[in-house]
Amino acid sequence: MKRAWIIAAAAATAAAAGIAALLVPRPPEEFPLAGIVPDDAVFYAGFPDLASLERAAAVLPRAWTDPLRSRLEANRPHLSGGTAVYIDREFEWVFLARLRGTAALAAGVPVEDGAAVIARSPGALARHRARARPLAGHPEFRALRSRLFLNLEALHLPGRLGDFTAVGFEWIAGPPIRLSGRASYRSDLYRLYLEHYVHAPAGNGPPHGNPGATLVEHFPRLWDDLARELPPADRERLDRETAAISRDLLEGRAVRDFMGTLGPSCGLAVVPTPHDYPAVQGWIDLPDAAARDTLQRMILKAARDAENYARDRAQEPAFGISVEDSLWRLRFPGPTALRLGEAFKPALAFGENRVTFTTCADGHAARDPVPGSSQVALQVSLDDAFALARAVARLLAEGAFRDEAERAGAEEFTRSHPPEAVEARRRLLQERQDPKSAGFELAKFLGAERSRIVAENLQRISKTERYAAELARRLAAVDAWAGRLGWIEQASLCGRFTGKGFEFQLVVNPRQR
Repeated sequence: MKRAWIIAAAAATAAAAGIAALLVPRPPEEFPLAGIVPDDAVFYAGFPDLASLERAAAVLPRAWTDPLRSRLEANRPHLSGGTAVYIDREFEWVFLARLRGTAALAAGVPVEDGAAVIARSPGALARHRARARPLAGHPEFRALRSRLFLNLEALHLPGRLGDFTAVGFEWIAGPPIRLSGRASYRSDLYRLYLEHYVHAPAGNGPPHGNPGATLVEHFPRLWDDLARELPPADRERLDRETAAISRDLLEGRAVRDFMGTLGPSCGLAVVPTPHDYPAVQGWIDLPDAAARDTLQRMILKAARDAENYARDRAQEPAFGISVEDSLWRLRFPGPTALRLGEAFKPALAFGENRVTFTTCADGHAARDPVPGSSQVALQVSLDDAFALARAVARLLAEGAFRDEAERAGAEEFTRSHPPEAVEARRRLLQERQDPKSAGFELAKFLGAERSRIVAENLQRISKTERYAAELARRLAAVDAWAGRLGWIEQASLCGRFTGKGFEFQLVVNPRQR
């Protein structure tokens, strides 16, 4: 009898322990459910409970959150504890949530490691089940230690964005919404950033009143990037030109070394103009008047050498410069400049310690950047951004018909400028100047005529239904993005490069509902 009481007591104790295990809440997870998220996930967001996730989702558009909300509603009573949402390598979402005790039996959804799994599609669920390694063991995830994690390596981003491997950040719900975090450098670029970005002086904030950005830049690297993209023939020509500049203007110092004296602060802004298109303005800080004077001589020499190169080969020059008071006017031949007309009047302006470039000299002057402690600062109004995108859409729509306009233009040019007429003009020019100059002037004339004819063809095409359909397609794409992001009124970013990565704060101002 005594033995039976002992067995009954033990059974009761075990039952009580089991009930307690089911009823007592789980301790909060530092990185909720990261142990069952695959390590190749593009994005991970972990929340201590479902209420935290819902508060974060409340500021997002319903179109983004309704697909998950509708799938979640029937299972809400069964969920308790940590939750997570991740985007897998095929850019489909998967939702994970801890289950409430024995309710797992009634959840009606797949269960793994005590968590419900709701996936956007059967394929996403299959990829989740086939995961090889957990995100919790990912080196970058462990180093950043953030409940919001973006795997940049999985995105294969181009350009400077590819310098970073991952971003870890925290979400501070608003309004405004604040994201504060850090982006880690690629290991092979860590020393470059430490030497040339981390120790660069602080820049300025973005200019008030204009969408734009300011940042610090290591200009020798920019020079290397541009040179790397050139075809072999142009690279050889660049090497010859830089050797001449080094000899004549820099006392033997390499042009790349001179580039290292520029900046490191620079910036970009979009400003209004009296024309159909806004202007893009860029600027670079200069260390002193000596660097400014050297840069001016370098640009003038490059323009002269480009003209001499074209003159020797009886070709149209790639660009030209004319100095008018404080503005250096730039001329780029081609039909695009003719189509844009007054909206494309590029120019350079040299201040005491700054050089400024603008695509339209009629643009309203950009205000000076405000003082600040950031090395990178960005400010953008979504309305202004999409207005610019719609203006650019017109250019892109014309670009779709550029080949057609050039083929038709070549035929029209041949008819209007037959060989005998070209030869007659050549002889007339040779009577007035030396043969080399005559060939150069003839090439400029013929190039201008070709550009005029192509521009006229583009003008005719722009009045057709085909062009209207292409423009409507591109504008629809802009409007689609405006619909996705239209809930945002303005966004700004500021940050600094540190030894651990790029530390930033992003502020998003939602529109008032």
